[in-house]
Amino acid sequence: MYLTEFDEVFALMDISDSERIQYAEFLRHLNTPPDMRRLAGVLKNFIATYSDAWLEDISLNANVVEHTHQWLELAETLEEKLPSARKYRRHPGKRGLQTLFRGSFTHYPFYSIHYILSIDNADFFKWLRQVLFVLPFLMQGRIRDTQRFMAYEYKFVGLFFREMTINEQALQWLRQKDCSACKNIRCFIGWLYEYRAYFRKNHTLTYAELQRAGEKSSTDPRERVIALYHEITRVIKTLEILIGYQKKRRGSGIRDRRPSGHSRVDGDIPRYGVTALESDLLIQIETLPDEAEQLLYSVLQPELDDELVDAGV
Repeated sequence: MYLTEFDEVFALMDISDSERIQYAEFLRHLNTPPDMRRLAGVLKNFIATYSDAWLEDISLNANVVEHTHQWLELAETLEEKLPSARKYRRHPGKRGLQTLFRGSFTHYPFYSIHYILSIDNADFFKWLRQVLFVLPFLMQGRIRDTQRFMAYEYKFVGLFFREMTINEQALQWLRQKDCSACKNIRCFIGWLYEYRAYFRKNHTLTYAELQRAGEKSSTDPRERVIALYHEITRVIKTLEILIGYQKKRRGSGIRDRRPSGHSRVDGDIPRYGVTALESDLLIQIETLPDEAEQLLYSVLQPELDDELVDAGV
């Protein structure tokens, strides 16, 4: 029998062992947590998302079209099979995502976006769900750091768009937009450029202010505004990876800062006890080399904003 992380809930449904593989693959694509909390709302949104126009990035890709049709069928049958327990249904009285998905945001950053039902501009979030749907397909085969998403960027993008559903300024901008039609991901990203221009103009941000990184948690409202502007830029730069742009990243090479004339330590620095390192890492020397040319160092993997990196921080 094929085992999946969803088996506890599958056991409550009329799903055969042979069907579990395809259902599990579909649920993973929706970034679903194992307990399938509020899955009925996610499935309903998924079906509605593809009830009319599709992005060109999906409709012109035969492989994605095939998967979309298959998964629409799975969504419809899974919706019928889903247990009637309240935990799986859309909660009619609660709008706060934090109360519905507490603890799931970090590990399943896109799941709540598939769940969100926005009445202010449903079309914008419909296109967003399509962008997130096609994202894994466009990432296939990409191994260079400049051409793929880093793990922390999935979380950052997910959080940014969740906040857009409750940010009054973002919703005010959306009300002015006609999001009923969209051709492709490039068009969707173009909307975000317009949002950034609207945001800057609305807050009268100066060029000098934008040279600072700002601080989202600052008590100074101006610093928070500057930080939010850079967040919009960061999301744009991240999503542009999907349309072929390479995102500038810091290299993992180590600069040799030893005084000239000092003998080189033979061999590369080993990575004992260090796993799953991305390209963004810092190696901090803790001691000077001793007589045996040995030194103590620590390896850090920070998640710095690209804007800070570009600013030389």
